[in-house]
Amino acid sequence: MVSGMAKHARRAPVPKKLLIGSAISAGAVLIIVLAVLLLHNGLLETLAGVFGPPAASDVSAPPDPSSPLSEEPAPPEPEPEPEPVYAYPVEMRGAFLTAGTDYWTSDKDTAGTVKGQIDAALASMLEWDFNTVFVPLSKGDRALYSSQVLETASLPDEDGGVFDPLRYILTKAKENSLYVYGVFDFHMSDKTYWDPTLAADADKMVSMVKEAAPLYGFDGYLLGNVSMAGGTTGNAEAFAAQTAFDNINAFTADAVTGVVRRAVAAIREADRNFYIGLLSRGIWAHKSVDEKGSDTASYYEEMTDGHADTLAWVEEGLFNFVMVKNFTSTVHRSASFGAVLNWWSAVCERTGTPLYISHAASKVGGSETGWNSPSQLSEQLLACRGSAAWKGSAYDSVAALRADPSGSTTALIKAYKGTILSEYISDTLKVTAPSKTTYTTNESGVSFQGSADPNFPLTINGETIELSEHGFFSQDYTLNPGVNTFTLSHKGKTVTYKVTYKVVVLQSMTPTSDMAFDGGGIIIINAVARKGASVSATVGGTKVKMVEAPVKEEDSGSEESEFMNYSGEFELPAGIPGRTQNLGAVTVTASYNGLTESKTGGSITVNALPEVERPEVDLPGTLDGLQTLSPTLGQGGQVTSGKVAVITAEYAETFLGTTTDDYSRPYNSQLPKGTTDCYVKTVYDTGNTGYSYYLFASGRRVYQKDAQLFGSEGFNANVLGTPAVKVSKSHTMLTVSPQWRIPFNVKLAPQKYSNDSLTSRPNYSIRNTGLTADYVDVTFYYVSSVGAAPDFSDSPLIRSAEWIQEGDTAWTLRLHLRHKGAFYGFSEVWDNDGNLHLSFLNPADIASNSSSKPLEGVYILLDPGHGGPYEKPSEAKLNLDYANKLRENLTALGARVEMTRTADVVLDLEDRPALTHNRGYHLLISIHMDAANNSKATGASIHFYSEYGYEAGQKLYDRVHAAETQYGVGTTAAGTPRAEPVRWNTLYINRMVHDMPSVLIECGFQTNKTDMECLIKPEYRDKLMQAVTDGVVDYFSSMPANSGARAASAPLSVPDAAPVSRRED
Repeated sequence: MVSGMAKHARRAPVPKKLLIGSAISAGAVLIIVLAVLLLHNGLLETLAGVFGPPAASDVSAPPDPSSPLSEEPAPPEPEPEPEPVYAYPVEMRGAFLTAGTDYWTSDKDTAGTVKGQIDAALASMLEWDFNTVFVPLSKGDRALYSSQVLETASLPDEDGGVFDPLRYILTKAKENSLYVYGVFDFHMSDKTYWDPTLAADADKMVSMVKEAAPLYGFDGYLLGNVSMAGGTTGNAEAFAAQTAFDNINAFTADAVTGVVRRAVAAIREADRNFYIGLLSRGIWAHKSVDEKGSDTASYYEEMTDGHADTLAWVEEGLFNFVMVKNFTSTVHRSASFGAVLNWWSAVCERTGTPLYISHAASKVGGSETGWNSPSQLSEQLLACRGSAAWKGSAYDSVAALRADPSGSTTALIKAYKGTILSEYISDTLKVTAPSKTTYTTNESGVSFQGSADPNFPLTINGETIELSEHGFFSQDYTLNPGVNTFTLSHKGKTVTYKVTYKVVVLQSMTPTSDMAFDGGGIIIINAVARKGASVSATVGGTKVKMVEAPVKEEDSGSEESEFMNYSGEFELPAGIPGRTQNLGAVTVTASYNGLTESKTGGSITVNALPEVERPEVDLPGTLDGLQTLSPTLGQGGQVTSGKVAVITAEYAETFLGTTTDDYSRPYNSQLPKGTTDCYVKTVYDTGNTGYSYYLFASGRRVYQKDAQLFGSEGFNANVLGTPAVKVSKSHTMLTVSPQWRIPFNVKLAPQKYSNDSLTSRPNYSIRNTGLTADYVDVTFYYVSSVGAAPDFSDSPLIRSAEWIQEGDTAWTLRLHLRHKGAFYGFSEVWDNDGNLHLSFLNPADIASNSSSKPLEGVYILLDPGHGGPYEKPSEAKLNLDYANKLRENLTALGARVEMTRTADVVLDLEDRPALTHNRGYHLLISIHMDAANNSKATGASIHFYSEYGYEAGQKLYDRVHAAETQYGVGTTAAGTPRAEPVRWNTLYINRMVHDMPSVLIECGFQTNKTDMECLIKPEYRDKLMQAVTDGVVDYFSSMPANSGARAASAPLSVPDAAPVSRRED
């Protein structure tokens, strides 16, 4: 039970004037008493016995009868009455026990039958942990007590007397410590009953209250049915006979208010400790009628239709509390439960009046809008708990609750007793996968995922599906060839899925349409076929072998599939002046387990070369504000000639020129804006990605969209002097000054990877070795000679440097690290004078920090994934919640923390890396929630791209995994954990960030109900983010001390660097 039988007294301060008056009265009484005593013999002796014998001079003559002391004293002022003491629960959980509905339901019922009905009703209320009973004092229009005003409903008792149901209910309820309130029905809404504008009827209503109120020891009373029927007014003759009102509506309203005031006064006269409440209908007035009204319409109004100004009664404090009959559903179109609740909450909060809500349990399962849902009462309760004025609820019928239609009451009691996170609970069946109810697939299985109301069963094809605490489910099925039908049923809602499984070997191929290319380039042919299939293509009579080529992972989340992407490259013949070459259609063939399928795509045409060569295009003078430098400026003689290619993206991802795949490799560093190279040819990808590449003479490719071609020029080699070195606390900066912006590459070595393949899908995981590099190789192209090696003696990161010649026009500056594997990222940028600034991140020096602020001086960027409009439960919202908690933790330990977004805003994936470049961060952590196309995947995972992100990822995972297993997440009990939880992959946010270690944490699978139940709970979020915090401390504590750097507190500063814009939330 919410509370025991508590007594609540309202005590007002005693007025100051009353205190003064009381003191004067007391003094007067004392004087009078002394005077009377002096008139009686023996007073002096009495005084002498108390104070000792009197002195001779102290003895006086008897008092003169004419003295003022002999006058009659004034009567004392009465003491103020104590404040009334009301009895009510801290939070009301009640129900109405009504004769004719909940007990005594038949005229044939005996007293014994009625007692049994009452006992059963009270037993149910106790089982539900209810604490309050509301008892109407009449059965229809007949009183349940001996009445002189109403006809009495009489029921013989077993002993020959008359059974008193009210006293029986009161006795049994009090035996079980329940609060009991009587309910008066004034019958005003009955057109054939009492009319408050008639004096005789008004007197009857008040007399009814006067005779009944003192009879029973109720804790209080409710006044109900105190408004007129809609469309009616008071008696016309009575109105005509009076002169106070010239409007019959005002006359009627005054009469109603008069009866209510007299009735309340009668109850208080019977016992001033009665807790008196108004049982009001939901709507006082619509806002369209009165600006103080509620956002409702097309529904009965107490003031306008019933002439009952309930708002005025509450504002003047006529009642101790108000109970609102809020009998519409939460989805009612014109007068929703929420709109009524919000209006009354505002009124009661403003006036300090306790608000109770009466719910229509009797409507559950009916046809009225919203009431066909068995969760309606639960939803209403959750809505009430959001009101500050709400003090509890009562339901209009115990019998309706006991009927429990479709589990409605069971769900309501769960809502009372449970700790439901209403933000995440599903109120209906929501299937998030599959996305279509009818579709054809080549996959042999289907996974149904989504959420449902956990208080009601969900079945798929008649089988009950296990729901998590908050209703999440995920169920896998194996498909049979042909049509598979699945019927999902929940809370009366049925959804049917028809999934057609078509067994295929070759799912798709590209190009599917005719395409034309310039000669001499390379086109990439793509296909999707079953894993393990043998796939090949034929173009113009030439067979092309196709190998596995997975789509690049641009964002977090991974899905298992039975199909794989395959690709093969075909070199186009050289173009012929004035004549096109039609190579015919592309045909792809795939074989798997004895099955062979082929698909024919579009035709390939090689464009004709022009008859007359077009004039050269001059190299422009500027490139988006960056002054371009001609490759003819090199001082080492011409190396080659051709079209000039200039990087136009802020940073261009690079690929091996010896392959045509789209695999990102961590030892291919990005090229900053302005980098210039000699164009060789274009490589075309005909797949769905539509990627095309420019191949450069330096041996690498870039996406065509990231560079711009200009006219042909000669490319002269550069003469490099001795690079300049500048060391600050945060970075070691290397400045190289070529004559034009030459291409270069930064690579950690020596380093062993899991699979550095050039012919199949590579995997650059380093989990077996960790980061083993002893040095960093910076290779510069188009260089004929170099100066002395730079001095790094002051750097805490780099021990020494040496030049290594790689050929006639390439030189490598090898930077030897002070500690094996101790490398943390680098920034690169060209300034307007053509200088290249390479800034290497020094280890964060936290050795001297206090134990309370171990991360002092550490600069961290948090990236909550996704963002923008969402429906609950949302990954974007969870990501932000987790990131905010992590920021709080890290900041408390002294770290400076920034976030890519701090609100639910859209932040494009491509925009996020731009917020990291040349900023001086020590670590980037991107936060996501995982997903799979099956329900078994479980647990957190950490993803990295650059080799120097692995160590941070491993430190974080060690802590996170220890935390999640305490909740069963990431264990075989919850599903199938990842075989390699600290994974190398090509997620965009990781591979495009090179300035610092970058990791992406998948906190768990939203497609696994065990994971999801934990992910939405603040307790689990706090535990997991504390683990990440501990992992961050572990990571920075493992770094070597930054003792070699000169004292410089400023972070990275790049002179004359091209500006980097930053997007703010």
